[in-house]
Amino acid sequence: MGNLVQLAQAGKFFNVKAEKVEVLRNEKAIVHFITTPDLDRGRDIVDPKGMNDEDFSKSPSVWYNHNYMFNPDALPIGKSLWRKKKEEGVLAKTQFADHAFAQDIYELHSGDFMSTWSIGWLPDKGKDAIEYDDKENILKIHKWILFEYSSAPIAMNPNAGDQIKAMKEIQWKSFFTKELIDKAETELILKEQIKSFEDRIKVLTDAQAEMQKLIEGKTGVENLTQLENKIAELQNLIEEGLKNVQAEVLKQVKEIKPEPKPENLGDLSEVIKRELPGMIAGEFRRLQGKE
Repeated sequence: MGNLVQLAQAGKFFNVKAEKVEVLRNEKAIVHFITTPDLDRGRDIVDPKGMNDEDFSKSPSVWYNHNYMFNPDALPIGKSLWRKKKEEGVLAKTQFADHAFAQDIYELHSGDFMSTWSIGWLPDKGKDAIEYDDKENILKIHKWILFEYSSAPIAMNPNAGDQIKAMKEIQWKSFFTKELIDKAETELILKEQIKSFEDRIKVLTDAQAEMQKLIEGKTGVENLTQLENKIAELQNLIEEGLKNVQAEVLKQVKEIKPEPKPENLGDLSEVIKRELPGMIAGEFRRLQGKE
């Protein structure tokens, strides 16, 4: 486990929405793509034909959300029986373990509730392993080492609300699956509430753009003192505005989904603490045209 964590810390991850190809109920397995030659959010492109899985094949464990990195007691959810390099991606056959959580993740994938996978990789040897396209700001990975792959979390796509509603009606085997779905529901509510503050956040992105112009000297001011005061004023507007949006989102979310009692599943406060700032920052970047 320690070696795997060290590899993860040295390597990178690449998430891809890769539909399953085949469900093999009699084997508790699915055939699916673990990566495709598409541009990811980090502006990386991984060439499937450049995969080196020689070391991975010696211990082909499959995980949920790379959880070995933060949970030393994490169990693999399955094993990879084979991987094949295709033009459209790396095709893999994953057989799921018999423990309850693994079987729930299998049902989530085979039932179309989840379709996202993530590879852990390192660049392979050779000067031609990686190419950076500075014009397009794209990192192209031509030769890479696969050290693991994981089932990724439930995607917050436009249909996630209906998906989560359906998932909550199923009797899952594992406590962890129920907690996973509960947290996914909370994240979806957060995302929807943040979206309702789009106009407020747009005012802040406009202030950010104005401040940037002042800093770059693209907007005339009478003197340095006036410039410093205006930048400080805009900085304060942005910081206070984001704090206020965060507080109001938090208030609305708690009205929709009250804090669970100690004996119930999930920890709403922890989910909000972890996800809310990043989600607001993501909306901020989206309105700036950076995402």
